[in-house]
Amino acid sequence: MAGKHPAQSLSDATKNLLPDVPLCEGDPWYVDLATARGDQGRSLLKKEFEAKGDEFLFAIFASHRGVGKSTELLRLEHELKGRYESIHLLANTEFDSDGFDVEDFLLILCRAVEQHMREVVKKPIPSAVLNPVEDWFSEATKSSSLGKQYVTTVKAGIEAKFEIPFYAKLFASFSSLVKSKSEHKTSFKSVVRKFPGALLSAVNSLLDAAAGILKTEARQLLIVVDNMDRYKPVPMDEFLAGEPDILKSLRANFLVTPPVSLIYRPISERLSGLYRTFILPSPKLRNRRDPYQIVGPPGYEPLLNVLRKRMDLDRLIPDPAAIERLVLASGGSVRELIDFTRQATLVANGKTITIEDVEYVVVKERSSLRDQINISGYWSALAKLAATKDLTEDPKCLDLLYYRLAFQFNGENWYDVHPLIAEMPGFAKALKKAKSELGILET
Repeated sequence: MAGKHPAQSLSDATKNLLPDVPLCEGDPWYVDLATARGDQGRSLLKKEFEAKGDEFLFAIFASHRGVGKSTELLRLEHELKGRYESIHLLANTEFDSDGFDVEDFLLILCRAVEQHMREVVKKPIPSAVLNPVEDWFSEATKSSSLGKQYVTTVKAGIEAKFEIPFYAKLFASFSSLVKSKSEHKTSFKSVVRKFPGALLSAVNSLLDAAAGILKTEARQLLIVVDNMDRYKPVPMDEFLAGEPDILKSLRANFLVTPPVSLIYRPISERLSGLYRTFILPSPKLRNRRDPYQIVGPPGYEPLLNVLRKRMDLDRLIPDPAAIERLVLASGGSVRELIDFTRQATLVANGKTITIEDVEYVVVKERSSLRDQINISGYWSALAKLAATKDLTEDPKCLDLLYYRLAFQFNGENWYDVHPLIAEMPGFAKALKKAKSELGILET
Protein backbone atom coordinates (compact mmCIF):
# COMPACT_ATOMS: atom_id res chain seq x y z
CA MET A 1 0.00 0.00 0.00
CA ALA A 2 1.44 3.31 -1.08
CA GLY A 3 2.29 5.97 1.46
CA LYS A 4 2.70 3.69 4.48
CA HIS A 5 6.27 4.59 5.35
CA PRO A 6 7.92 4.84 8.80
CA ALA A 7 7.16 8.29 10.20
CA GLN A 8 10.07 10.72 10.49
CA SER A 9 8.34 13.07 12.92
CA LEU A 10 6.22 12.61 16.02
CA SER A 11 3.21 14.27 14.37
CA ASP A 12 3.35 11.77 11.52
CA ALA A 13 3.96 8.91 13.98
CA THR A 14 0.75 9.85 15.80
CA LYS A 15 -1.14 9.35 12.52
CA ASN A 16 0.57 6.00 11.88
CA LEU A 17 -0.07 4.60 15.35
CA LEU A 18 -3.70 3.50 15.08
CA PRO A 19 -4.28 0.75 17.67
CA ASP A 20 -7.76 -0.35 16.59
CA VAL A 21 -7.21 -0.68 12.84
CA PRO A 22 -6.54 -4.29 11.67
CA LEU A 23 -4.18 -4.78 8.73
CA CYS A 24 -5.27 -6.39 5.49
CA GLU A 25 -3.22 -8.68 3.28
CA GLY A 26 -0.25 -6.91 1.71
CA ASP A 27 -0.14 -4.10 4.27
CA PRO A 28 3.52 -3.01 4.66
CA TRP A 29 3.00 -2.48 8.40
CA TYR A 30 2.27 -6.16 8.99
CA VAL A 31 4.70 -8.14 11.16
CA ASP A 32 4.48 -11.92 11.41
CA LEU A 33 4.37 -12.66 15.15
CA ALA A 34 4.07 -16.45 14.84
CA THR A 35 7.53 -17.05 16.31
CA ALA A 36 6.86 -14.60 19.14
CA ARG A 37 3.62 -16.41 19.95
CA GLY A 38 5.31 -19.81 19.91
CA ASP A 39 2.10 -21.49 18.85
CA GLN A 40 0.66 -22.93 15.64
CA GLY A 41 -2.99 -22.01 16.31
CA ARG A 42 -3.43 -19.86 13.22
CA SER A 43 -1.56 -22.21 10.87
CA LEU A 44 -3.53 -25.19 12.17
CA LEU A 45 -6.76 -23.29 11.60
CA LYS A 46 -5.73 -22.57 8.02
CA LYS A 47 -4.84 -26.23 7.41
CA GLU A 48 -8.20 -27.27 8.86
CA PHE A 49 -10.06 -25.19 6.29
CA GLU A 50 -7.76 -26.28 3.47
CA ALA A 51 -8.12 -29.97 4.29
CA LYS A 52 -11.89 -30.15 4.87
CA GLY A 53 -14.13 -31.55 2.18
CA ASP A 54 -17.79 -30.81 1.54
CA GLU A 55 -18.77 -30.99 5.21
CA PHE A 56 -19.31 -27.71 7.05
CA LEU A 57 -16.98 -26.43 9.74
CA PHE A 58 -18.05 -24.27 12.68
CA ALA A 59 -14.79 -23.18 14.32
CA ILE A 60 -13.64 -20.90 17.13
CA PHE A 61 -10.60 -18.61 16.88
CA ALA A 62 -9.91 -16.98 20.24
CA SER A 63 -7.27 -14.74 21.76
CA HIS A 64 -6.83 -11.99 24.29
CA ARG A 65 -8.10 -8.71 22.92
CA GLY A 66 -5.36 -6.63 21.41
CA VAL A 67 -2.90 -9.33 20.35
CA GLY A 68 -3.68 -9.04 16.62
CA LYS A 69 -6.52 -11.50 16.04
CA SER A 70 -8.48 -9.30 13.61
CA THR A 71 -5.39 -8.77 11.46
CA GLU A 72 -4.71 -12.50 11.39
CA LEU A 73 -8.35 -13.19 10.47
CA LEU A 74 -8.21 -10.82 7.51
CA ARG A 75 -4.99 -12.41 6.28
CA LEU A 76 -6.45 -15.88 6.71
CA GLU A 77 -9.53 -14.93 4.68
CA HIS A 78 -7.25 -13.64 1.91
CA GLU A 79 -5.17 -16.81 1.92
CA LEU A 80 -8.32 -18.95 1.67
CA LYS A 81 -10.07 -16.90 -1.02
CA GLY A 82 -9.28 -19.48 -3.69
CA ARG A 83 -11.63 -21.91 -1.93
CA TYR A 84 -13.90 -19.64 0.14
CA GLU A 85 -16.04 -16.57 -0.35
CA SER A 86 -15.82 -14.78 2.97
CA ILE A 87 -18.42 -12.57 4.64
CA HIS A 88 -16.74 -10.65 7.46
CA LEU A 89 -19.13 -9.43 10.16
CA LEU A 90 -18.23 -7.24 13.14
CA ALA A 91 -20.37 -8.43 16.02
CA ASN A 92 -20.22 -5.15 17.96
CA THR A 93 -21.66 -3.22 14.98
CA GLU A 94 -24.20 -5.85 13.88
CA PHE A 95 -25.80 -6.67 17.24
CA ASP A 96 -27.12 -5.09 20.43
CA SER A 97 -24.32 -3.82 22.68
CA ASP A 98 -25.47 -6.13 25.50
CA GLY A 99 -25.19 -9.33 23.46
CA PHE A 100 -27.18 -11.43 21.04
CA ASP A 101 -28.94 -14.78 20.77
CA VAL A 102 -29.49 -17.36 18.05
CA GLU A 103 -32.57 -15.57 16.65
CA ASP A 104 -30.58 -12.33 16.32
CA PHE A 105 -27.81 -14.24 14.59
CA LEU A 106 -30.12 -15.89 12.09
CA LEU A 107 -31.82 -12.60 11.23
CA ILE A 108 -28.48 -10.90 10.61
CA LEU A 109 -27.42 -13.82 8.41
CA CYS A 110 -30.43 -13.28 6.16
CA ARG A 111 -29.42 -9.71 5.43
CA ALA A 112 -25.67 -10.39 5.24
CA VAL A 113 -25.86 -13.33 2.82
CA GLU A 114 -28.44 -11.74 0.49
CA GLN A 115 -26.59 -8.41 0.42
CA HIS A 116 -23.13 -9.94 -0.09
CA MET A 117 -24.19 -12.13 -2.97
CA ARG A 118 -25.98 -9.22 -4.66
CA GLU A 119 -23.46 -6.43 -4.03
CA VAL A 120 -20.06 -8.16 -3.72
CA VAL A 121 -20.26 -11.40 -5.67
CA LYS A 122 -22.61 -9.71 -8.19
CA LYS A 123 -24.63 -12.92 -8.46
CA PRO A 124 -27.91 -12.32 -6.58
CA ILE A 125 -29.82 -15.11 -4.92
CA PRO A 126 -32.74 -16.00 -7.21
CA SER A 127 -36.16 -14.53 -6.49
CA ALA A 128 -37.57 -18.06 -6.46
CA VAL A 129 -35.62 -18.59 -3.22
CA LEU A 130 -36.13 -15.14 -1.72
CA ASN A 131 -39.86 -14.76 -2.31
CA PRO A 132 -40.90 -17.65 0.00
CA VAL A 133 -38.56 -16.26 2.69
CA GLU A 134 -40.11 -12.84 2.29
CA ASP A 135 -43.59 -14.33 2.48
CA TRP A 136 -42.74 -16.24 5.64
CA PHE A 137 -41.39 -13.15 7.41
CA SER A 138 -44.44 -11.12 6.39
CA GLU A 139 -46.86 -13.81 7.56
CA ALA A 140 -45.00 -14.68 10.77
CA THR A 141 -44.81 -11.09 11.99
CA LYS A 142 -48.46 -10.15 11.46
CA SER A 143 -49.33 -10.84 15.09
CA SER A 144 -46.45 -8.80 16.49
CA SER A 145 -46.52 -5.05 17.17
CA LEU A 146 -44.65 -4.66 13.89
CA GLY A 147 -47.64 -6.22 12.17
CA LYS A 148 -48.90 -5.54 8.70
CA GLN A 149 -48.32 -1.85 9.09
CA TYR A 150 -44.58 -2.32 9.50
CA VAL A 151 -44.23 -4.56 6.46
CA THR A 152 -46.50 -2.24 4.44
CA THR A 153 -44.41 0.79 5.45
CA VAL A 154 -41.21 -0.92 4.38
CA LYS A 155 -42.74 -1.88 1.07
CA ALA A 156 -44.05 1.64 0.46
CA GLY A 157 -40.64 3.11 1.14
CA ILE A 158 -39.09 0.94 -1.52
CA GLU A 159 -41.48 1.71 -4.36
CA ALA A 160 -39.49 4.72 -5.54
CA LYS A 161 -36.24 2.73 -5.57
CA PHE A 162 -36.78 -0.12 -7.94
CA GLU A 163 -33.10 -1.06 -7.92
CA ILE A 164 -33.37 -2.25 -4.28
CA PRO A 165 -35.51 -5.38 -3.89
CA PHE A 166 -38.19 -5.41 -1.20
CA TYR A 167 -36.67 -8.40 0.61
CA ALA A 168 -33.31 -6.57 0.84
CA LYS A 169 -35.03 -3.65 2.55
CA LEU A 170 -37.01 -6.04 4.74
CA PHE A 171 -33.85 -7.88 5.87
CA ALA A 172 -32.08 -4.57 6.51
CA SER A 173 -35.01 -3.38 8.62
CA PHE A 174 -34.96 -6.54 10.72
CA SER A 175 -31.20 -6.16 11.10
CA SER A 176 -31.72 -2.65 12.47
CA LEU A 177 -34.32 -4.07 14.83
CA VAL A 178 -31.74 -6.55 16.20
CA LYS A 179 -29.55 -3.66 17.38
CA SER A 180 -32.42 -1.77 19.01
CA LYS A 181 -33.92 -2.00 22.48
CA SER A 182 -37.48 -1.16 21.42
CA GLU A 183 -40.76 -2.86 22.29
CA HIS A 184 -41.00 -3.81 18.62
CA LYS A 185 -37.93 -6.00 19.03
CA THR A 186 -39.37 -7.82 22.03
CA SER A 187 -42.70 -8.35 20.31
CA PHE A 188 -41.12 -9.42 17.03
CA LYS A 189 -38.76 -11.94 18.62
CA SER A 190 -41.49 -13.44 20.75
CA VAL A 191 -43.32 -14.30 17.53
CA VAL A 192 -40.22 -15.54 15.69
CA ARG A 193 -39.38 -17.88 18.59
CA LYS A 194 -42.65 -19.69 17.99
CA PHE A 195 -41.25 -20.88 14.65
CA PRO A 196 -37.62 -21.85 15.38
CA GLY A 197 -37.56 -24.53 12.69
CA ALA A 198 -39.09 -22.21 10.09
CA LEU A 199 -36.55 -19.45 10.73
CA LEU A 200 -33.66 -21.92 10.53
CA SER A 201 -35.10 -23.35 7.32
CA ALA A 202 -35.41 -19.85 5.82
CA VAL A 203 -31.78 -19.08 6.60
CA ASN A 204 -30.57 -22.42 5.25
CA SER A 205 -32.48 -21.87 2.02
CA LEU A 206 -30.48 -18.66 1.51
CA LEU A 207 -27.23 -20.42 2.43
CA ASP A 208 -28.01 -23.28 0.05
CA ALA A 209 -28.71 -20.84 -2.77
CA ALA A 210 -25.43 -18.99 -2.12
CA ALA A 211 -23.58 -22.30 -1.99
CA GLY A 212 -25.08 -23.33 -5.31
CA ILE A 213 -23.86 -20.14 -6.95
CA LEU A 214 -20.36 -20.46 -5.48
CA LYS A 215 -20.12 -24.16 -6.34
CA THR A 216 -19.77 -23.27 -10.02
CA GLU A 217 -16.41 -21.73 -9.03
CA ALA A 218 -15.48 -24.64 -6.72
CA ARG A 219 -15.79 -22.34 -3.70
CA GLN A 220 -17.67 -22.44 -0.40
CA LEU A 221 -19.20 -19.77 1.82
CA LEU A 222 -17.34 -18.74 4.98
CA ILE A 223 -19.00 -16.49 7.57
CA VAL A 224 -16.51 -14.80 9.91
CA VAL A 225 -17.89 -13.11 13.04
CA ASP A 226 -15.18 -10.92 14.53
CA ASN A 227 -15.18 -8.83 17.75
CA MET A 228 -17.36 -11.24 19.72
CA ASP A 229 -14.69 -10.97 22.42
CA ARG A 230 -15.85 -7.42 23.10
CA TYR A 231 -18.96 -8.86 24.77
CA LYS A 232 -19.09 -10.17 28.31
CA PRO A 233 -18.50 -13.94 28.59
CA VAL A 234 -21.99 -14.85 29.89
CA PRO A 235 -24.08 -13.82 26.83
CA MET A 236 -21.50 -15.36 24.48
CA ASP A 237 -21.61 -18.59 26.47
CA GLU A 238 -25.41 -18.61 26.21
CA PHE A 239 -25.16 -18.03 22.46
CA LEU A 240 -22.56 -20.71 21.69
CA ALA A 241 -23.25 -23.31 24.37
CA GLY A 242 -27.00 -22.73 24.72
CA GLU A 243 -28.13 -24.12 21.37
CA PRO A 244 -25.09 -25.58 19.59
CA ASP A 245 -27.20 -27.98 17.51
CA ILE A 246 -28.92 -25.06 15.78
CA LEU A 247 -25.64 -23.30 15.01
CA LYS A 248 -24.00 -26.48 13.73
CA SER A 249 -27.01 -27.24 11.53
CA LEU A 250 -26.44 -24.06 9.51
CA ARG A 251 -25.31 -25.07 6.02
CA ALA A 252 -22.19 -22.92 5.68
CA ASN A 253 -18.76 -22.60 7.28
CA PHE A 254 -18.40 -20.34 10.31
CA LEU A 255 -15.48 -18.86 12.18
CA VAL A 256 -16.35 -17.03 15.42
CA THR A 257 -14.32 -15.17 18.05
CA PRO A 258 -15.73 -15.46 21.60
CA PRO A 259 -13.92 -14.12 24.69
CA VAL A 260 -10.82 -16.22 25.32
CA SER A 261 -11.82 -16.55 28.97
CA LEU A 262 -14.61 -18.92 27.89
CA ILE A 263 -12.00 -21.27 26.45
CA TYR A 264 -9.83 -21.28 29.54
CA ARG A 265 -12.64 -21.11 32.09
CA PRO A 266 -15.97 -22.43 30.69
CA ILE A 267 -19.24 -21.27 32.25
CA SER A 268 -21.62 -24.03 31.17
CA GLU A 269 -19.93 -26.38 28.69
CA ARG A 270 -16.43 -26.60 27.27
CA LEU A 271 -16.63 -24.88 23.90
CA SER A 272 -13.70 -26.95 22.68
CA GLY A 273 -15.95 -29.98 23.16
CA LEU A 274 -18.64 -28.44 20.96
CA TYR A 275 -16.60 -26.78 18.22
CA ARG A 276 -13.14 -27.01 16.68
CA THR A 277 -11.17 -24.49 18.72
CA PHE A 278 -7.95 -22.63 17.93
CA ILE A 279 -6.05 -20.16 20.12
CA LEU A 280 -3.85 -17.20 19.17
CA PRO A 281 -1.55 -16.66 22.19
CA SER A 282 0.06 -13.41 23.28
CA PRO A 283 3.65 -12.79 22.17
CA LYS A 284 5.92 -13.95 24.99
CA LEU A 285 8.40 -11.47 26.50
CA ARG A 286 9.87 -13.60 29.27
CA ASN A 287 9.95 -17.13 30.61
CA ARG A 288 7.73 -18.46 33.36
CA ARG A 289 10.24 -17.99 36.19
CA ASP A 290 11.80 -14.73 35.01
CA PRO A 291 11.27 -11.51 36.99
CA TYR A 292 8.49 -9.24 35.75
CA GLN A 293 11.02 -6.57 34.73
CA ILE A 294 12.57 -8.87 32.09
CA VAL A 295 11.80 -8.42 28.39
CA GLY A 296 13.44 -10.60 25.78
CA PRO A 297 12.94 -13.33 23.18
CA PRO A 298 10.98 -14.53 21.45
CA GLY A 299 8.60 -11.54 21.53
CA TYR A 300 10.78 -8.47 22.06
CA GLU A 301 12.30 -7.98 18.61
CA PRO A 302 9.09 -8.79 16.68
CA LEU A 303 7.19 -6.26 18.79
CA LEU A 304 9.89 -3.66 18.11
CA ASN A 305 9.36 -4.35 14.42
CA VAL A 306 5.68 -3.48 14.87
CA LEU A 307 6.83 0.02 15.86
CA ARG A 308 9.64 0.20 13.29
CA LYS A 309 7.17 -0.35 10.47
CA ARG A 310 5.24 2.73 11.61
CA MET A 311 8.01 5.10 12.74
CA ASP A 312 11.75 5.69 12.56
CA LEU A 313 12.34 4.21 15.99
CA ASP A 314 16.02 5.18 16.33
CA ARG A 315 15.25 8.78 15.32
CA LEU A 316 12.08 9.33 17.35
CA ILE A 317 12.84 7.21 20.45
CA PRO A 318 16.65 7.33 20.69
CA ASP A 319 16.75 6.10 24.30
CA PRO A 320 16.73 2.26 24.37
CA ALA A 321 15.36 2.37 27.91
CA ALA A 322 12.25 4.22 26.68
CA ILE A 323 11.67 1.62 23.97
CA GLU A 324 12.12 -1.27 26.40
CA ARG A 325 9.72 0.36 28.86
CA LEU A 326 7.03 0.65 26.19
CA VAL A 327 7.31 -3.02 25.28
CA LEU A 328 7.33 -4.13 28.92
CA ALA A 329 4.27 -1.99 29.72
CA SER A 330 2.33 -3.55 26.84
CA GLY A 331 2.58 -7.03 28.33
CA GLY A 332 2.84 -8.40 24.78
CA SER A 333 -0.40 -6.79 23.55
CA VAL A 334 0.11 -5.31 20.08
CA ARG A 335 -2.81 -2.93 20.58
CA GLU A 336 -1.47 -1.61 23.89
CA LEU A 337 2.04 -1.23 22.50
CA ILE A 338 0.76 0.90 19.62
CA ASP A 339 -1.63 2.83 21.88
CA PHE A 340 0.99 3.59 24.56
CA THR A 341 3.48 4.74 21.93
CA ARG A 342 0.83 6.95 20.34
CA GLN A 343 0.05 8.51 23.72
CA ALA A 344 3.77 9.16 24.19
CA THR A 345 3.92 11.04 20.87
CA LEU A 346 1.22 13.35 22.19
CA VAL A 347 2.85 13.82 25.59
CA ALA A 348 6.32 14.59 24.18
CA ASN A 349 7.27 18.29 24.11
CA GLY A 350 10.38 17.91 21.96
CA LYS A 351 11.14 16.15 18.70
CA THR A 352 11.71 12.79 20.38
CA ILE A 353 10.05 10.58 22.98
CA THR A 354 11.97 10.43 26.25
CA ILE A 355 11.85 7.95 29.11
CA GLU A 356 9.97 10.61 31.09
CA ASP A 357 7.28 10.77 28.39
CA VAL A 358 6.89 7.01 28.42
CA GLU A 359 6.77 6.89 32.21
CA TYR A 360 4.00 9.49 32.24
CA VAL A 361 1.90 7.23 30.00
CA VAL A 362 2.78 4.14 32.06
CA VAL A 363 1.84 5.77 35.38
CA LYS A 364 -1.49 6.81 33.91
CA GLU A 365 -2.24 3.26 32.71
CA ARG A 366 -1.03 1.66 35.95
CA SER A 367 -3.27 3.95 37.99
CA SER A 368 -6.26 2.98 35.85
CA LEU A 369 -5.51 -0.73 36.36
CA ARG A 370 -5.06 -0.20 40.11
CA ASP A 371 -8.43 1.50 40.45
CA GLN A 372 -10.13 -1.30 38.50
CA ILE A 373 -8.51 -3.94 40.72
CA ASN A 374 -9.35 -2.15 43.96
CA ILE A 375 -12.97 -1.43 43.05
CA SER A 376 -13.62 -4.97 41.79
CA GLY A 377 -11.73 -6.78 44.54
CA TYR A 378 -9.38 -8.66 42.22
CA TRP A 379 -6.22 -8.74 44.37
CA SER A 380 -6.74 -12.22 45.78
CA ALA A 381 -7.51 -13.76 42.37
CA LEU A 382 -4.54 -12.01 40.77
CA ALA A 383 -2.16 -13.11 43.51
CA LYS A 384 -3.26 -16.75 43.31
CA LEU A 385 -2.85 -16.75 39.54
CA ALA A 386 0.61 -15.18 39.85
CA ALA A 387 1.63 -17.67 42.55
CA THR A 388 0.56 -20.76 40.61
CA LYS A 389 1.03 -19.44 37.04
CA ASP A 390 -2.29 -21.17 36.41
CA LEU A 391 -6.02 -20.59 36.68
CA THR A 392 -7.49 -21.24 40.12
CA GLU A 393 -10.92 -22.02 41.47
CA ASP A 394 -11.53 -18.32 42.15
CA PRO A 395 -14.52 -17.35 39.96
CA LYS A 396 -12.94 -13.96 39.33
CA CYS A 397 -10.28 -15.61 37.18
CA LEU A 398 -12.74 -15.26 34.32
CA ASP A 399 -12.75 -11.47 34.78
CA LEU A 400 -8.94 -11.33 34.91
CA LEU A 401 -8.72 -12.86 31.45
CA TYR A 402 -11.59 -10.84 29.99
CA TYR A 403 -10.25 -7.48 31.22
CA ARG A 404 -6.66 -8.33 30.22
CA LEU A 405 -5.41 -8.15 33.79
CA ALA A 406 -3.79 -11.52 33.16
CA PHE A 407 -2.48 -13.28 30.06
CA GLN A 408 -1.95 -16.81 28.81
CA PHE A 409 1.42 -17.44 27.25
CA ASN A 410 2.85 -20.11 24.98
CA GLY A 411 5.36 -22.89 25.51
CA GLU A 412 4.29 -24.37 28.82
CA ASN A 413 0.87 -22.75 28.44
CA TRP A 414 1.20 -20.67 31.60
CA TYR A 415 -0.61 -17.63 32.94
CA ASP A 416 0.56 -14.47 34.66
CA VAL A 417 -0.59 -11.01 35.62
CA HIS A 418 -0.08 -7.90 33.52
CA PRO A 419 3.49 -6.69 34.23
CA LEU A 420 2.26 -3.25 35.34
CA ILE A 421 0.23 -4.94 38.08
CA ALA A 422 3.42 -6.51 39.42
CA GLU A 423 4.78 -2.97 39.95
CA MET A 424 1.92 -1.92 42.23
CA PRO A 425 2.63 -1.63 45.98
CA GLY A 426 -0.20 -4.01 46.86
CA PHE A 427 1.00 -6.83 44.61
CA ALA A 428 3.97 -8.09 46.67
CA LYS A 429 1.85 -8.25 49.83
CA ALA A 430 -1.01 -10.04 48.07
CA LEU A 431 1.39 -12.49 46.40
CA LYS A 432 3.08 -13.36 49.68
CA LYS A 433 -0.30 -13.98 51.32
CA ALA A 434 -1.47 -16.15 48.41
CA LYS A 435 1.68 -18.29 48.49
CA SER A 436 1.25 -18.80 52.21
CA GLU A 437 -2.38 -19.86 51.80
CA LEU A 438 -1.51 -22.21 48.93
CA GLY A 439 1.53 -23.69 50.73
CA ILE A 440 3.99 -22.46 48.09
CA LEU A 441 7.51 -21.88 49.43
CA GLU A 442 9.11 -18.51 48.70
CA THR A 443 12.09 -18.72 46.36
